[in-house]
This record gives sequence, C-alpha cells and structure tokens, in this order.
Amino acid sequence: PEGYPTARFAASLMDTSVRTLARRLATAGVSYRTVVDDLRFNKARELLRSTSAPVSDIASVTGFDDPAHFTRMFRRIAGLSPKQFRQAIRT
Repeated sequence: PEGYPTARFAASLMDTSVRTLARRLATAGVSYRTVVDDLRFNKARELLRSTSAPVSDIASVTGFDDPAHFTRMFRRIAGLSPKQFRQAIRT
C-alpha cells in the first residue's frame, strides 16, 4: 500500500549501484519499471481472480494512489481493464 521500492532502494538492498542494477536488468532484457509493473500486475490479477474486492481497493493494495493509473497499467499489460478481466474469468 505504500507504493513500491525505488530503484535506488532495490539497488541498496543488493549492495550495488542503481546503474549496475539497470545494466544487469538490461542484460536480461528488462527494466526496473518492467519488473515492478509485472509484479504489481501479477498481484492484481491474483486478487481479481480470488476476491470480490473493489478495483479501487486492489489498486491501493498494489501500490497505486490513483485507480485510473492502476487501470491504465493493467490494460497496457493485459489488454483488458481490470473490470473486463474479472468479467472474462467469471464467464
């Protein structure tokens, strides 16, 4: 709910620099933002499947202050809005 760790914080946890973290992720073909978005998306997808919590609550749990930002991120990755996703898995 407090958002997600910055790249600087993540790098410090790994005892490396932000630049080194970025280079290592680039070698794997991803960016820090992609990793974070994938984690947030996977958690949101799990919650949409397993709960009837409102989308705004799921947005908050996955670190979004604004449900509209959450919906845009979800749609960019899934191709569906969270509401459409939930409807599709329940039919």
